[in-house]
Amino acid sequence: MARPSKLLDEEIVNRANEGLKKLGKSGLVARKLQAIIAAKKYGITKASLFYFTTKKSLIKWIKELKEESIKSLEVQAGRGRKFILNPSQEEEVKGWINDNCNITINQVRLLIQDKMNIKLSISTVHRMMQRLRFSYITPRPSHYKKDKKLGVEFKKKSSEEN
Repeated sequence: MARPSKLLDEEIVNRANEGLKKLGKSGLVARKLQAIIAAKKYGITKASLFYFTTKKSLIKWIKELKEESIKSLEVQAGRGRKFILNPSQEEEVKGWINDNCNITINQVRLLIQDKMNIKLSISTVHRMMQRLRFSYITPRPSHYKKDKKLGVEFKKKSSEEN
């Protein structure tokens, strides 16, 4: 048996057992609690090998449970995707789109490249436009030889029949 850890005491193991009873045996937090309980019985090294994690992670979990609560063992939000354009530049792009509502994503990309010297991909510009609450909706194209009078006449006749 491994040398007993000074980090683990009965209070931490009891807290882990109580949390495990509330959560059940499935889920990531429950797995972390099981690893903490196993670390008390078999040692940190063997428990980390059994649960396919590092000793450093297991020690971190023990410290989090000791200092805070079971909530601290839950997966925290990540940093997410970093924005390439700052808010003032995004406002400028928003103005371009408001001025010309028929502007394409590629035209926005080229404008950003020319005016701001920032090279963006089409998908990045599309994500930015979605974040700015713009959608890319275009009307169905109509043929240049289409007779508009026939369309109006058709609409009149179809409404009379109903």
